[in-house]
Amino acid sequence: MLDERQAKIKESLEQAEQIKEEVARSDEQIKANLKTAHKEGQALIAQAAQIGERLTEEAKEKARQEAESLIAKAHAEIGRERDKAIDELRKEFVDIAILAAEKVINETLDREKHRKLIDEVLDDSTTFKQT
Repeated sequence: MLDERQAKIKESLEQAEQIKEEVARSDEQIKANLKTAHKEGQALIAQAAQIGERLTEEAKEKARQEAESLIAKAHAEIGRERDKAIDELRKEFVDIAILAAEKVINETLDREKHRKLIDEVLDDSTTFKQT
Protein backbone atom coordinates (compact mmCIF):
# COMPACT_ATOMS: atom_id res chain seq x y z
CA MET A 1 0.00 0.00 0.00
CA LEU A 2 2.88 2.31 0.76
CA ASP A 3 4.44 1.45 -2.55
CA GLU A 4 1.20 2.20 -4.28
CA ARG A 5 0.88 5.57 -2.51
CA GLN A 6 4.51 6.35 -3.24
CA ALA A 7 3.94 5.54 -6.94
CA LYS A 8 0.90 7.85 -7.03
CA ILE A 9 2.88 10.68 -5.40
CA LYS A 10 5.73 10.12 -7.83
CA GLU A 11 3.25 10.10 -10.74
CA SER A 12 1.62 13.29 -9.43
CA LEU A 13 5.02 14.97 -9.09
CA GLU A 14 5.93 13.94 -12.64
CA GLN A 15 2.61 15.28 -13.91
CA ALA A 16 3.17 18.52 -12.01
CA GLU A 17 6.64 18.81 -13.56
CA GLN A 18 5.18 18.21 -17.04
CA ILE A 19 2.51 20.82 -16.44
CA LYS A 20 5.17 23.24 -15.20
CA GLU A 21 7.22 22.65 -18.39
CA GLU A 22 4.11 23.09 -20.57
CA VAL A 23 3.29 26.36 -18.80
CA ALA A 24 6.88 27.55 -19.33
CA ARG A 25 6.67 26.64 -23.05
CA SER A 26 3.29 28.38 -23.30
CA ASP A 27 4.72 31.48 -21.62
CA GLU A 28 7.60 31.53 -24.12
CA GLN A 29 5.19 31.05 -27.02
CA ILE A 30 2.93 33.84 -25.71
CA LYS A 31 5.92 36.17 -25.31
CA ALA A 32 7.07 35.38 -28.87
CA ASN A 33 3.55 35.96 -30.22
CA LEU A 34 3.29 39.28 -28.35
CA LYS A 35 6.69 40.37 -29.68
CA THR A 36 5.64 39.48 -33.24
CA ALA A 37 2.29 41.26 -32.82
CA HIS A 38 4.07 44.33 -31.43
CA LYS A 39 6.43 44.42 -34.44
CA GLU A 40 3.51 44.01 -36.84
CA GLY A 41 1.60 46.76 -35.02
CA GLN A 42 4.58 49.13 -35.29
CA ALA A 43 4.90 48.33 -39.00
CA LEU A 44 1.18 49.06 -39.53
CA ILE A 45 1.49 52.36 -37.67
CA ALA A 46 4.49 53.37 -39.79
CA GLN A 47 2.65 52.37 -42.96
CA ALA A 48 -0.42 54.36 -41.93
CA ALA A 49 1.76 57.40 -41.23
CA GLN A 50 3.34 57.13 -44.70
CA ILE A 51 -0.07 56.80 -46.33
CA GLY A 52 -1.29 59.83 -44.37
CA GLU A 53 1.70 61.90 -45.51
CA ARG A 54 1.22 60.81 -49.11
CA LEU A 55 -2.49 61.69 -49.03
CA THR A 56 -1.69 65.08 -47.49
CA GLU A 57 0.85 65.82 -50.24
CA GLU A 58 -1.60 64.70 -52.92
CA ALA A 59 -4.30 66.95 -51.47
CA LYS A 60 -1.89 69.90 -51.39
CA GLU A 61 -0.88 69.30 -55.00
CA LYS A 62 -4.50 69.03 -56.12
CA ALA A 63 -5.39 72.26 -54.29
CA ARG A 64 -2.39 74.01 -55.89
CA GLN A 65 -3.45 72.84 -59.36
CA GLU A 66 -7.04 73.96 -58.77
CA ALA A 67 -5.83 77.37 -57.57
CA GLU A 68 -3.64 77.76 -60.66
CA SER A 69 -6.55 76.79 -62.87
CA LEU A 70 -8.83 79.34 -61.18
CA ILE A 71 -6.17 82.04 -61.54
CA ALA A 72 -5.72 81.25 -65.24
CA LYS A 73 -9.50 81.38 -65.79
CA ALA A 74 -9.69 84.69 -63.92
CA HIS A 75 -6.88 86.17 -66.05
CA ALA A 76 -8.64 85.04 -69.22
CA GLU A 77 -11.97 86.50 -68.05
CA ILE A 78 -10.28 89.79 -67.11
CA GLY A 79 -8.68 89.92 -70.57
CA ARG A 80 -12.03 89.31 -72.26
CA GLU A 81 -13.74 91.96 -70.13
CA ARG A 82 -10.91 94.44 -70.84
CA ASP A 83 -11.13 93.81 -74.59
CA LYS A 84 -14.91 94.18 -74.46
CA ALA A 85 -14.62 97.47 -72.55
CA ILE A 86 -12.05 98.79 -75.04
CA ASP A 87 -14.31 97.87 -77.97
CA GLU A 88 -17.28 99.59 -76.33
CA LEU A 89 -15.17 102.66 -75.56
CA ARG A 90 -13.94 102.81 -79.15
CA LYS A 91 -17.52 102.59 -80.47
CA GLU A 92 -18.70 105.31 -78.11
CA PHE A 93 -15.74 107.49 -79.07
CA VAL A 94 -16.55 107.04 -82.78
CA ASP A 95 -20.19 108.01 -82.18
CA ILE A 96 -19.19 111.06 -80.14
CA ALA A 97 -16.61 112.11 -82.75
CA ILE A 98 -19.22 111.86 -85.52
CA LEU A 99 -21.78 113.83 -83.50
CA ALA A 100 -19.20 116.47 -82.72
CA ALA A 101 -18.18 116.71 -86.37
CA GLU A 102 -21.85 116.99 -87.42
CA LYS A 103 -22.35 119.86 -85.01
CA VAL A 104 -19.16 121.59 -86.13
CA ILE A 105 -19.98 121.49 -89.81
CA ASN A 106 -23.72 121.59 -89.16
CA GLU A 107 -24.71 118.85 -91.55
CA THR A 108 -25.29 115.14 -91.49
CA LEU A 109 -22.28 112.99 -92.21
CA ASP A 110 -22.13 109.57 -93.81
CA ARG A 111 -21.89 107.58 -90.57
CA GLU A 112 -20.46 104.41 -92.08
CA LYS A 113 -17.80 106.23 -94.12
CA HIS A 114 -16.73 108.37 -91.20
CA ARG A 115 -16.86 105.43 -88.76
CA LYS A 116 -14.31 103.63 -90.94
CA LEU A 117 -12.17 106.74 -91.10
CA ILE A 118 -12.21 107.22 -87.33
CA ASP A 119 -11.51 103.50 -86.75
CA GLU A 120 -8.45 103.83 -88.98
CA VAL A 121 -7.29 106.84 -86.97
CA LEU A 122 -7.83 104.95 -83.71
CA ASP A 123 -5.94 101.96 -85.06
CA ASP A 124 -3.01 104.22 -85.91
CA SER A 125 -3.19 106.03 -82.56
CA THR A 126 -0.95 104.73 -79.78
CA THR A 127 -3.42 105.89 -77.12
CA PHE A 128 -6.36 103.80 -78.35
CA LYS A 129 -4.55 100.78 -79.75
CA GLN A 130 -5.99 97.48 -78.64
CA THR A 131 -3.64 95.27 -76.69
